[in-house]
Amino acid sequence: EFERWAPSVHAIVYRGNPSERKELFTRELREGKFNVLIVQFELVMGKDDGKRLKGLDWSYIIVDEGHRLKNRESKLFTCLTGKNGYRA
Repeated sequence: EFERWAPSVHAIVYRGNPSERKELFTRELREGKFNVLIVQFELVMGKDDGKRLKGLDWSYIIVDEGHRLKNRESKLFTCLTGKNGYRA
Protein backbone atom coordinates (compact mmCIF):
# COMPACT_ATOMS: atom_id res chain seq x y z
CA GLU A 1 0.00 0.00 0.00
CA PHE A 2 2.79 2.44 0.78
CA GLU A 3 4.40 1.86 -2.62
CA ARG A 4 1.13 2.71 -4.31
CA TRP A 5 -0.15 5.64 -2.22
CA ALA A 6 3.02 7.12 -0.74
CA PRO A 7 5.96 6.11 -2.93
CA SER A 8 8.31 8.64 -1.33
CA VAL A 9 7.84 7.05 2.11
CA HIS A 10 10.50 4.44 2.90
CA ALA A 11 8.49 1.66 4.52
CA ILE A 12 10.11 -1.52 5.81
CA VAL A 13 8.31 -4.75 6.59
CA TYR A 14 10.00 -6.33 9.61
CA ARG A 15 9.72 -10.07 8.94
CA GLY A 16 11.74 -13.19 8.32
CA ASN A 17 13.49 -15.67 10.55
CA PRO A 18 15.36 -14.38 13.62
CA SER A 19 18.70 -14.00 11.84
CA GLU A 20 17.08 -12.17 8.89
CA ARG A 21 15.32 -9.77 11.25
CA LYS A 22 18.53 -9.14 13.17
CA GLU A 23 20.36 -8.37 9.90
CA LEU A 24 17.54 -6.04 8.77
CA PHE A 25 17.72 -4.22 12.09
CA THR A 26 21.50 -3.86 11.86
CA ARG A 27 21.46 -2.79 8.21
CA GLU A 28 18.54 -0.33 8.16
CA LEU A 29 16.66 0.19 11.39
CA ARG A 30 19.44 0.98 13.84
CA GLU A 31 20.52 3.98 11.73
CA GLY A 32 16.94 5.19 11.28
CA LYS A 33 16.92 4.63 7.51
CA PHE A 34 13.13 4.32 7.36
CA ASN A 35 9.94 6.33 7.76
CA VAL A 36 7.53 3.50 8.53
CA LEU A 37 8.10 0.09 10.07
CA ILE A 38 5.41 -2.55 9.63
CA VAL A 39 5.69 -5.28 12.23
CA GLN A 40 3.47 -7.95 13.79
CA PHE A 41 2.54 -7.25 17.38
CA GLU A 42 3.88 -10.67 18.42
CA LEU A 43 7.38 -9.54 17.43
CA VAL A 44 6.97 -6.25 19.28
CA MET A 45 6.36 -8.24 22.45
CA GLY A 46 9.10 -10.79 21.76
CA LYS A 47 12.22 -10.96 23.89
CA ASP A 48 14.92 -10.32 21.28
CA ASP A 49 12.97 -8.27 18.74
CA GLY A 50 11.20 -6.27 21.42
CA LYS A 51 14.50 -5.33 23.04
CA ARG A 52 15.94 -4.14 19.72
CA LEU A 53 12.82 -2.23 18.68
CA LYS A 54 12.42 -0.53 22.07
CA GLY A 55 15.88 0.99 21.61
CA LEU A 56 14.70 3.09 18.66
CA ASP A 57 13.30 6.60 19.05
CA TRP A 58 9.71 6.54 17.79
CA SER A 59 7.70 9.54 16.63
CA TYR A 60 4.45 7.60 16.40
CA ILE A 61 3.26 4.08 17.09
CA ILE A 62 0.08 3.03 15.29
CA VAL A 63 -1.50 -0.24 16.38
CA ASP A 64 -3.76 -2.01 13.89
CA GLU A 65 -5.00 -4.27 16.67
CA GLY A 66 -6.35 -1.31 18.65
CA HIS A 67 -9.03 -3.37 20.36
CA ARG A 68 -6.20 -5.15 22.20
CA LEU A 69 -5.34 -1.87 23.93
CA LYS A 70 -8.75 -1.48 25.58
CA ASN A 71 -7.60 -3.76 28.37
CA ARG A 72 -4.94 -1.83 30.30
CA GLU A 73 -3.71 -5.08 31.80
CA SER A 74 -3.16 -6.81 28.46
CA LYS A 75 0.34 -7.91 27.54
CA LEU A 76 0.42 -5.63 24.48
CA PHE A 77 -0.70 -2.54 26.42
CA THR A 78 1.89 -3.19 29.12
CA CYS A 79 4.61 -3.81 26.54
CA LEU A 80 3.92 -0.53 24.72
CA THR A 81 3.27 1.76 27.68
CA GLY A 82 4.81 0.14 30.74
CA LYS A 83 7.88 1.22 32.70
CA ASN A 84 10.17 -0.35 30.11
CA GLY A 85 7.84 0.32 27.19
CA TYR A 86 8.37 2.01 23.88
CA ARG A 87 9.47 5.65 23.79
CA ALA A 88 7.26 7.68 21.49
